[in-house]
Amino acid sequence: MAREEAVHNLYFDKSFFDVVKDMEASTGKDLNTNGVPSHFIMLFKLFCFLPDEDLTTQRISKEYREIFGRNINQSSISRTVRYLRDTLGLIKYSSNPFGDRRFACIEMTPKGKKLQKIFLGSTKQIETNKLPIQSIKYVGVA
Repeated sequence: MAREEAVHNLYFDKSFFDVVKDMEASTGKDLNTNGVPSHFIMLFKLFCFLPDEDLTTQRISKEYREIFGRNINQSSISRTVRYLRDTLGLIKYSSNPFGDRRFACIEMTPKGKKLQKIFLGSTKQIETNKLPIQSIKYVGVA
């Protein structure tokens, strides 16, 4: 991973935590007092990468297994989707012709699309040379 890509990845994680912090401030509730479980971020990154029209739980499970080398069961996907949808407002269900929740598709909300742009590096709002991450000495690969 190039340094610029790593900076974008870290900036995305920080932006995700900012969404959590903003939600805590607006609701007056502490969310994830021990930190945000990594599967929330990992699944959301996967959502950012896949096209909206193909975000079914079956596809999510398959891609998660292929990318991360671990299985994730349907109940974990459902809990994570509920958290990302109901608690953080990053995704929403879109209608599907089957009427069966197992085949429900997921799409990004405007807040989710903002994070998606950060993750994919397709936004001008990131001036990587002005991020606090730049002050960190890093391991360079020769």
